[in-house]
Amino acid sequence: MLNDDHHTYDTFALAKSELQGFEDKALPSVVTASVVALSAQDRPLVRIRNVDRAVCGVTLDGKSLHDIRISMSATLSSSASIAIDVLVSSLKSAIAIADAVDPKVANFFRLALGEVDPLKRFLYFFLSIEVQTHRTFAKIKHQEHLANLSFPTDRIQLTSASFFGDSVRSWTNLKDRFLWCAHCAWTDIVQADVSEFVRLKRVRDGIAHGTLTIPLGNDVIAVEKLAIRLQQQRLEAQTANFTPP
Repeated sequence: MLNDDHHTYDTFALAKSELQGFEDKALPSVVTASVVALSAQDRPLVRIRNVDRAVCGVTLDGKSLHDIRISMSATLSSSASIAIDVLVSSLKSAIAIADAVDPKVANFFRLALGEVDPLKRFLYFFLSIEVQTHRTFAKIKHQEHLANLSFPTDRIQLTSASFFGDSVRSWTNLKDRFLWCAHCAWTDIVQADVSEFVRLKRVRDGIAHGTLTIPLGNDVIAVEKLAIRLQQQRLEAQTANFTPP
């Protein structure tokens, strides 16, 4: 121990809890945006892990105070390299979209990333999709999109806007809302993504109704990819100079 330093072990719980609160507020959006920016279509799923964490302070007499706590865990994984210029470019994109990520969506997304239990991981990712769907649906200018739809008939002139009116706002079914968001707001989402969402929703419903106790490994991967796809709309919008709902 250096003469000008003090060392403690796992103390100052109240102060560290306050710091943890700041971290929990800021970090989810940053982690979510980083994963989204680094998750190119031809790249394996990105994993961001905590490598080190330290808490330190300064006493009233100007000496450094280091509080430590030791814990250990181990995982086995393989990795793929990424060019430094691609990494820098991706992280710059992450910084640009971090503020646009919904905090609640980011919180569920980060919880999923840090979860090893497949059931919890699946549910957290699905919750991020569900919340993003409701958030996006609430911001859509429904009348403008309905006005562009029409029923082809020579007998009467019936537009979607006059037929549905404001009733579209009362849609509560998650599948209907997801499809409408894909049509109106998520310009990079295709039919295959919609079909995958419908399939994953059946898995979620099976878990909720007790007919399924644990999702398959492929379903956990699939729901993660779809959650990333939704957040990549922010990245696509940034490139196109457009802000989606």
